[in-house]
Amino acid sequence: MTSLEAEIVYEYGSLRNFIGGHSTSTAYDNFVSHVSEGIADEGYNKYAPDWVDVQTNGFGNYRIIHEFSYTLTHWRNIFQALLENDLAGADQLLSDSLETFHYELVVFEDEEYSQNFYMIREKLNMSYMDPNLPETTADDVIGGFANGWGLFIINPEAHRQHVLVEVPHPCDDFISPYLGTDMFLQVEAFGLAISGAGREVKWTGFPPYTNNKSLSDPSRNANTVFQVFHEVLSDSLMQIGPHSPLVLHTHSFDDNSDHANFQSIVVSGGWDASNANKPIRDISDDNLDLINFTAEYPISAGQFGVHEAERVDAYYRIHYSGSFLYHGADQDYEMPHTSTLLGPSTGVQMNYLRQFFNNNAVYEPWVQLEFFEKPMLFQNLGMPLTELYAGSYPSSYENYSILLEYYQPFLDALEAYLDNWDIPDETPPPEIPNWRVEFDGQSYVSLRWDPVFDTNHRTYRLFYDTDSLRENSPLIDASTNISFANPNTNSFMMTNLDPDESYVFRLEAEDHFFNISPPSEIINNTLPGHEPLVVLENFNSGEIELESYLDEDSDPSLWGLSAARTFMNTDYSLTLWGNTWKAQSIEAHSIYPGSVFQVAAYIDDLGEIQGIGFQDSLNTLFYAMDGSEQLDISEWVTVYQGYFPEASWNVFRLPIGDDWFARFDYYPRITNIIYINDHDSEATAKVYFDELFDITNSIAFAPQVEITHSQGQLYRNSLRQRSVDVDFNALVTDADSDNHTFLWNFGDGEISSEASPLHTFLVEDDHDYTVLLQVSDESGNMGQARAEIVVDPGPNSFPLTLNFVGDIMIARRYEDAGGILETGGVTAIFEPTLEFLGNAADLSIANLECSMTIDGIEHPTKSVTYKGRPEYVAGIAEAGIDLVSLANNHTLDYGATGLLETQAALVQNNILFSGSGLDSDEAYQPVFTNKKGVSIAYLANSDRTGQYNNSQPYLNAGYNKPGFAYLTPYYLSQQINGVREVADLVIMEMHAGSEYSSSPGAGYDRSLFGVGIPAEDWVAPRELSMNMDQADNSSEDENYSPLLDVPHMWDREIRHFAIDSGADLVVVHHPHIIQGFEVYNSKLIAHSLGNYVFDLNYHETFPSMILNAEVDETGFAAYSVTPIYIDDYIPVPATGALGLHLLDYLADKSREMDTYLYVDRENANASIWLDTLSMPRTHIQNRRTFRQNLLGITWMSDPLEIHEFGSLSALSSPAGTGWVYRLGRELLWYGNMENEGASEWNINSNDEWLDLTEAHSGEQSIGQHRTPSSGDNVITNLENRIRLDASKTHHFSASMKTLNANNVTVQLRYYADRTSTNILATHILTSGFDGTNDWTTFHKETIPPANATYFDVRLNTDVPSTGDGYGWFDDVHIIEWTDWTSAPTAEISTPNDFYYLQLRNGTFSQNLSIEYTETIYNDPEPVSADFSANATIELIDTEIHFSDVSTGPVGWWLWDFGDGEQSIEQNPAHSYAQPGFYDVSLSILDHLGSPLTETKTNYVRIFSQYLPGDLNFDGQNSISDIVILVNIIIGELSPSEPQYETGDVNADSNINVQDLVSLINIILYN
Repeated sequence: MTSLEAEIVYEYGSLRNFIGGHSTSTAYDNFVSHVSEGIADEGYNKYAPDWVDVQTNGFGNYRIIHEFSYTLTHWRNIFQALLENDLAGADQLLSDSLETFHYELVVFEDEEYSQNFYMIREKLNMSYMDPNLPETTADDVIGGFANGWGLFIINPEAHRQHVLVEVPHPCDDFISPYLGTDMFLQVEAFGLAISGAGREVKWTGFPPYTNNKSLSDPSRNANTVFQVFHEVLSDSLMQIGPHSPLVLHTHSFDDNSDHANFQSIVVSGGWDASNANKPIRDISDDNLDLINFTAEYPISAGQFGVHEAERVDAYYRIHYSGSFLYHGADQDYEMPHTSTLLGPSTGVQMNYLRQFFNNNAVYEPWVQLEFFEKPMLFQNLGMPLTELYAGSYPSSYENYSILLEYYQPFLDALEAYLDNWDIPDETPPPEIPNWRVEFDGQSYVSLRWDPVFDTNHRTYRLFYDTDSLRENSPLIDASTNISFANPNTNSFMMTNLDPDESYVFRLEAEDHFFNISPPSEIINNTLPGHEPLVVLENFNSGEIELESYLDEDSDPSLWGLSAARTFMNTDYSLTLWGNTWKAQSIEAHSIYPGSVFQVAAYIDDLGEIQGIGFQDSLNTLFYAMDGSEQLDISEWVTVYQGYFPEASWNVFRLPIGDDWFARFDYYPRITNIIYINDHDSEATAKVYFDELFDITNSIAFAPQVEITHSQGQLYRNSLRQRSVDVDFNALVTDADSDNHTFLWNFGDGEISSEASPLHTFLVEDDHDYTVLLQVSDESGNMGQARAEIVVDPGPNSFPLTLNFVGDIMIARRYEDAGGILETGGVTAIFEPTLEFLGNAADLSIANLECSMTIDGIEHPTKSVTYKGRPEYVAGIAEAGIDLVSLANNHTLDYGATGLLETQAALVQNNILFSGSGLDSDEAYQPVFTNKKGVSIAYLANSDRTGQYNNSQPYLNAGYNKPGFAYLTPYYLSQQINGVREVADLVIMEMHAGSEYSSSPGAGYDRSLFGVGIPAEDWVAPRELSMNMDQADNSSEDENYSPLLDVPHMWDREIRHFAIDSGADLVVVHHPHIIQGFEVYNSKLIAHSLGNYVFDLNYHETFPSMILNAEVDETGFAAYSVTPIYIDDYIPVPATGALGLHLLDYLADKSREMDTYLYVDRENANASIWLDTLSMPRTHIQNRRTFRQNLLGITWMSDPLEIHEFGSLSALSSPAGTGWVYRLGRELLWYGNMENEGASEWNINSNDEWLDLTEAHSGEQSIGQHRTPSSGDNVITNLENRIRLDASKTHHFSASMKTLNANNVTVQLRYYADRTSTNILATHILTSGFDGTNDWTTFHKETIPPANATYFDVRLNTDVPSTGDGYGWFDDVHIIEWTDWTSAPTAEISTPNDFYYLQLRNGTFSQNLSIEYTETIYNDPEPVSADFSANATIELIDTEIHFSDVSTGPVGWWLWDFGDGEQSIEQNPAHSYAQPGFYDVSLSILDHLGSPLTETKTNYVRIFSQYLPGDLNFDGQNSISDIVILVNIIIGELSPSEPQYETGDVNADSNINVQDLVSLINIILYN
C-alpha cells in the first residue's frame, strides 16, 4: 500500500514487478510499459514483436533540457542530497519543481531482496494511452510520461558500492531493462538508471533518421537527467578505492546483417578500449576476469530443448587486442573477437569517465554489455518467438523468463568476479625483467623493460638519483606519469639530466593492494660496452657562427639561438623563421658503415622544406623533416617528411652511413651542417634545432652467434624409425646484453626456443638438414647462424612445394550488407581455390594489402585506405596461407596502431610476415621457413612510398619511424647479404612497378611520348595512355600519376639487380594486373601476380594466377602456373577456354622477355622453362581451306580460328601473289558462355538465362525471351566494361538462334571511360534476324571511335508481334587485329596469344588454302593416322562422311578417296559417281613434317542401283532383309532377278550362309 509522509512516498513490494511486472502495492507498475515511444523512421529501431510491444508514435513525451539550463543544476542538487541521505532536502527540491518535473521521491522496501531503495520516478500523465495491438484491449497501457527523463534508483546499503547499472534504451533494446534490473539486484549494485523515453521520441528532424540524430537518447546527449545521475554517482565513487566506479552499460541487439550469427553476449570497454582490461580480461596469468569466471559450458545440454551444451566461446564475443584465452578444464579457447556493438564514439557516459581514468589501466571503469535478443541456440532450435517471448501482455518479466534463464550464467559470473574482488590480494607483482638503459642522450636517458602483468597492477615506480639511491631519492609513478598505470608500458624517457652527472635508476611495480615487486637491479645511465655519443652541436655555448648556404638564403638574418624553447630543457636551441638556409662549418667528422646521427627538431610553423643537410668537399645529403614541398629523392632523404607532429619536439635518427654510401658510394668526412627553413611561397615558417649527435656508439650491438653440435649414433626409435640425436649449443657474444631469446629451426619442420636443445632427426630424406638459429636481445637486435647436419640418406621426400599468389585485400565491398563476408564469411572467399592453394603446397605465400585492425587513425592524405577486421585473418589461415608480405602501400593505412594489430592477428593465426615494422630495423628483418631440410629466407620491400604523390607522411620505414622496407638497390643488397650465408634459398618479394600496367616498364616518369629519352631506351608500357589510374578510378585505388613516379631503378633493372645480388626468386606485387614471367640468369622473376582477393571493379584486374614452385636438393627446380579468375570478388579456378586465354596471355607477355611457357591445353595449366637451351620445341603443321568475300573492292577471308595446339609460329602464303594477312587477339575470354570461372554476363531478369538445352558449341548458351506484353527489348550486357586500344581495328562475331523472334542481334558500345553514361558509338552486328532460324554465325569489322577506351557487349532481343519470342547467343568474339602485313612467308614470335588469322587480296581465287605452323614448348606427342566413315557400302551419288580419328596433335590432312578425288578438310564428305570397290587413304604430317599415311583397301563399295542385302528395296539394311535372305537360302522363297543380284552380298555369284553373315555384319556396322 502507499502512504505519504512529508511528501516522501513510502512503498513496498517487488522492484522487479514495479519495473517490469504487475504490482498492487505501488502507485503504478510495469514502468517499462509506460516509457515514452515515438517513430521517426518506421522499422529503424526494432522493438519487441508487435504482439509483445507495438512501437507507438506519440505515446508519452520527452522534454529536452537545454545545455546550460538551471534544470540540470537542480537535478544535480537533488541527486547530491540523495547521496548524502538528505531525503528531506531531496524531497523539498522535487516538491519545488513538482509542477514541471512531475517527479517524486519514493523510499521503496523490496520484500523479495530485503533491500531498501531510494527511487526517483516520474508520475504518470493519464492523458497518454498506448493501444499496442488495437484488437487486443488487454495490452492497452494507460498513462505515460510528460518528461520521459527516466527512473533513478540508489541502494544506500549496497554491498557493491562501486557498481552502477545503466539502461539507456529500454524500448529499442527491449530485453535490457529486465537484465539490467536483475543485474542491479543480484550483485547488490549502488545505482540503477533506466531511461524514460525511446530514441525516436525526439530527434533533429532532418531525414533520414539515424540514432546519431536522436535528441532523446541519453547515451548520445549530455543535456539529460540520465547523464547528471551518471556524473553525480560516478564522481562520488571515484574516491572510494580502486576499481570504482564500475559502470555496466546494458543493451540488447537483434540479428541484423552487422551481427547475424553472433555469440550471445558482446562485451567491450567501449569503441576505443581494445586493451579490454578487468573485469573483461585479466591480462595476468591469474585469469581473474568475468569471462574466466563463467562456467566452461554455461548452457547445459538439453536445457532448452534438444541441443548440445553451449561452450563459453559460443556464449561470448569480446572486443580486445592481442590474445584472449578462456582456460577450460582440459584446454584453452581463444575468445571470439568483435569490432561491432562497441557503442558510439560519442557516448557521453563513457566519455565522461574517460576524463578521469587511463583507458589502459588495469581496471576498466566502463563495460558495454550487449545481449542477443534471439540467441543462436534458439534460432538453431527453430523455437518460434511466440515461445521464446511467451507470456501475457503488456510485456513483462513473464515474457522473458527463458532469456533470463539463458543469461543467468553471465550474472553468476559477474557475481563471482565481484566476490573475488572482495578478497584482498597479498601476492606482490613479479620482478621486472630485462631492465636496461636503451639510449644515453646525456641530458636524457631512454629506459626500457619487459612489462609485468599483475592482475591488480597500479603503477610502475621508478627511483632515480645521482651516483646512488637514497631513502629520499625522487620517485616517478602513475601519480606523476599516467602511462605508468598501464601494465603494458615498457619504456620511459628520463629528461632534465645534468650531462656532467652520473645517474642510477631502479624500477619496481606496485598493485592496488600496495604489494610491491622485488626491486630491479640498479643500473646507471651508461650503456655497457659502449663509448659515449659524440656531440656535433648542442648550441649550449650560446654562440654559433653561421653562413648563408649558396643562393638559397633569402632571409639571412632571420635566425637566432633560443633559450625559451629547447629540447629536454637544454640551454639553447637554434631557430630559423625566415626563408633561411644556414651553413655551419664543423671540425671534420668521419662517417663509417653504420654511422647514425640524431637531431631534435620542433616545427612551429610548417614551411615548404624544413630539414637538415650534411656536406663534405664533394657532395651534400639533405634530410627533410617536414614541409609541404615535394622533393627530389635523388637529393633528399624524405622518409620522415610530414610524419612527426608539429608543435612538439621530435627526435630524428638519420642513418647517414647507409644513406651516404647508397648515393655516393663512399664514406665521407663531414665538414658542414646546413639548417633549412624554406618558405618561398608560405606566409610563415619556423623551426627549432637542438641536440645534434653522432649516436653510433650508443646503438645496441647485435648478438654474434655460432653453433656447436655433437651428433650421436643412428638407432631405431620405438616406432622402428631410423633416428639420430644431435646436441646443439648456441655460442653468443654480446657486449651490451646478457638476456637473449633463441629460435632454432632444425630443417625438418621442428623448432625450439632453448639455448642448448637436443633434437632427434628421422633419417627419412636424401639430403642434409640446414639448421638455422636466430638469437635476439632485449632491443630486438638479431644474430643468426646456420649449421649443416649430415645424416645417412633415406627416402627422398622432395619436392618441397610452394604456392605464391598476389594481393589480398579483405575489406570495403566484401563487408557490404548482404555481401560475401556477411553471408559466407572469409571461408567463402577462399573455398573455390582451396585445393589449388593451401591444400596443394607445403607453403603458401601472399601479399596482404590491407590493415587488419579496428583501431588506428586513417592516413591523413591517402585517397584510398583499406581496413579489414582482425578476425578475417583466421580465414586467411584456413585458406592455407603460411606467410604474407606486409611491404606495400596499404600497410600503414591506419598508422602504427593498425600495423601492430595486423601483426598481432597474423601471429595469433600462425602466419609469418615480413616487410614492415615499427622502424627500419624491424621492417628489413627476414623471416625464415625450414622444411624438408631447406632453409628459405623471405625478404620483402616496396618503393610505393607515396612520395611520388606527395602523400605525407610517406610509407617507408625510418630509423625511428614505422613503415615498410624501402626498395632501393643499396638496401635490397643489404637485405640479401644479411641472409645469404644462413639460408639455402632467398625469396625477394617486391611491391613495385606501375599500377595497372600490363608489363614491367621504364621511363614512365617522363611525358607520354618519351621526350628526352633515347628511342632505344624507351620501354614505356602500354598503360601510359590506357591502363593508368584515371580520375574515374580514384575511388578504387590510389589516384596515381605516372609522371611523378621515379624509383631508384626501373622495373626490370632492379629485379635483375636482386638476382645478381643473390636472390633465387623475385615475386612482384602492386600493378594489380598479371604480368609475364622472366627467367634471368636461370632464376625466375614473376613481374606481377596481380590480385588474388580484391574488390576492384576493373575488368583487367580479374585474371589472376597461382605460381607453383618446386624445390629439390639443387634449389628451385620447376615452376608452373594455375590460372585463376576473380569472379565477383572471389578467386575461382579458370578452366577451359577461359583458362587457356589467360595462360596464352601470360605466355605472350613472358615471351617478350625471352621466357617460354608450355601451355597444357588439355589440363589448362602451364609450365615455365628455366633452361631455354634444353627446352624442346614441337612444330605442328596445319592447313585450312578458306573462301573469299568481297568487301568494297577487296576480297577478304572470314576470320580463321587458328589456335588449337600451340602458338602460331610460321605462315605460308596461299597460292598466287598480293596476299596480306593480319592476326587477331580475343578480347572477350568468356564469349563461349561456358561455366569456366567467369560470370561476367549481367543476367538480371527472368527473361534471360544460361540455357543448358541449347548451344552452338559446348554445353550452354544465353537465352532471352520476349512477348508482345513485355513492352521493350531485353538486353544482356557485361557487368564490367573491357579496355580496348582504339588505334586498332576490331571484329565482332556471334552465333545466334531464334524462335519466333524479332531483331535478335549483338551490339558493341564504345565509351571514353569505365563509368560514363555517354555512348560514343553503338555498332550493330546484324539487323533483321527475325522469325525462326537455326544457329547462324555473323561477323563484322568495326573501327572504334578515336577517343574510345572501353567497350560493352549487348545481346539484344526485341518484342515479337505475336506469341513468345526467343533468342539464343553463343560464341561471341571480340577480336583485336594487328596491322595488315605483306609477307609471302612469315615467321611469328612465339608463344603468343593470336587466335585468329585473316587474309586479303585484290583478286578472287577459288579452292584456297593456307598452311601454317603452331609451336608448343614440350616434347612431341606420337601421332598416328586413322579414319572412319558413317557408311562403307552405298549407292552411287550418295554422300559419305569421313572422320579423322588420328591420335596426337594433327592439323594437316590429305584424303585420297580412290576415285581420283582428294580433300584437305579434317572431316570431309564425298560421293562416288561410279559403282565399284574403292581404296581410301588419309595422310597426316608428324611434328617433323613427315607424312604418315593410313590406307584401307576396298574400304568403300559403291553400287549403281541396289544396295547389297536390301532385299525389300527400301533403301536400307534391316532385320526384314535378314528374314527374306534366310527364306531364300532354305528354299522357302524363289528370288526375283533383282533379289538374286542384291542377295549375293559377298559378290561370289552364290547366295548362301556366307551372304547372311555378311549382311548381319553390315547391319551391325551401320
